[in-house]
Amino acid sequence: MSPSSATSIPKAPAERTFVIAVTLLSLAAIAQLIAVVVALAPQLDLERIGRSLASRPASAAQSAANDVAKSQQANALMDEAGQFRAKGNFQGAIEAMTEADRLVPNKPGILIQLASDYVSLQKNAEATAVLNRIVALPPGADPADAPFREQARAALAQLGGATSAAAPADTKNSAGMRDDVGIPIGSVMGIIKAELLDGDPGQKNLRVATKGASGQKIDAQKFLATAYFYEQDDHGQIQQNDSPHVTEWLSLPATWTNGEPEIFQTKYRLPAADRGDLPPLQYYGYVVAIYYNGELQDSRADPVSLLDQFAPPLHKDATTTE
Repeated sequence: MSPSSATSIPKAPAERTFVIAVTLLSLAAIAQLIAVVVALAPQLDLERIGRSLASRPASAAQSAANDVAKSQQANALMDEAGQFRAKGNFQGAIEAMTEADRLVPNKPGILIQLASDYVSLQKNAEATAVLNRIVALPPGADPADAPFREQARAALAQLGGATSAAAPADTKNSAGMRDDVGIPIGSVMGIIKAELLDGDPGQKNLRVATKGASGQKIDAQKFLATAYFYEQDDHGQIQQNDSPHVTEWLSLPATWTNGEPEIFQTKYRLPAADRGDLPPLQYYGYVVAIYYNGELQDSRADPVSLLDQFAPPLHKDATTTE
């Protein structure tokens, strides 16, 4: 946005004090709104997961056991986050809840607490990103998830009003407000779903569904996607995997017509278990972004905190899908 030629009139101290007071009261109201459901947020239903083991085929027993182990770890992290909150350490709570979300992704009960922790630190963009994830989730079979969706919508409405004056200029990422479909407001297109799936042995497939905004005609030649994967060493340091990744369209031709989504997939090879003299690495997460005509349209990350550390650039030349 070009700067205005008009000279701005400085606010009187009393007016600035009033604005700050209103903002803080709004943030407190949002935190209280979320806290109503957070206080009732259940832990993951380990008994139900355990009962499902008996109904699974033998070939899936190990996978089911892994799910239970991850749920147990996530529950321990949720307890740890609660202890951090009790001491006023919301950053510690955020880190614990982010790790719980990595272990058991897309659980509304985890996400709503994570959003509340961000609001407590006045990190409204991060809170908005998490709340949008809840709203964008497909309807689940568990009726206990419904209150979290409604709470997320209500919190988003209040966050939009409370932060309108201080919102970042870029709303075309996962922290921006989205329409009913899940496309960021003001974007030509958006990411409506991103999920990491098991692929060939030692490989993961990041599958991303994209959709054009209502009434937009998309030129495939102006579309570009980037996907980056991150790994963590045994000292907790996070680094980007620089190996080339294979990206392919699962829906061809990609035309984005008739409101239909177009899906691409990027293949990522997990770090080798034995790296010789090099320190061992473990998969940590991903950041995926889409561009149209060189402009960032949308981005997703898991865990969401990667968007803070490795935010995709706002502009990128678009010729082919990476």
